[in-house]
Amino acid sequence: MLGLDVSSSQTICIEVGMQNSVLGVVLATKHFGDPLTTVPCAVSSVCQSIFGSILAGIWRHYVLAEMKD
Repeated sequence: MLGLDVSSSQTICIEVGMQNSVLGVVLATKHFGDPLTTVPCAVSSVCQSIFGSILAGIWRHYVLAEMKD
């Protein structure tokens, strides 16, 4: 869509997810007095780290398989 190669597109995909989770923590901290409002964003950030790592591993093997063909 933007003319980026596959590797750059995948990197941006993972980074945007991570930044959105962190942005949620920052906004919840700033605009709400209760510290528990940051918990969903913090959990989301942990999930993004786990699933992003898994997805990066899957994409890595997918790209390596394509390069062998």
